[in-house]
Amino acid sequence: MNDLINDIEKLQKVTDTISKNIPWNLHVASCLDELRGLIKEKQKSVTEFEKQAPTHIQDLCNQLRGAI
Repeated sequence: MNDLINDIEKLQKVTDTISKNIPWNLHVASCLDELRGLIKEKQKSVTEFEKQAPTHIQDLCNQLRGAI
């Protein structure tokens, strides 16, 4: 699960860097769309895992996110 979370963070950094530093064109927009799709897929896996986790694990995940 840590690998997925690390991947999400890295993909988000790449997405942010591209969107802020590279002039926009159709190719850049297409790449950003692909990156955002990958992030969404990985985030969905993390969310599903967290839903199936025991309550104390869910509470810990919420604390780590700052939700509590």
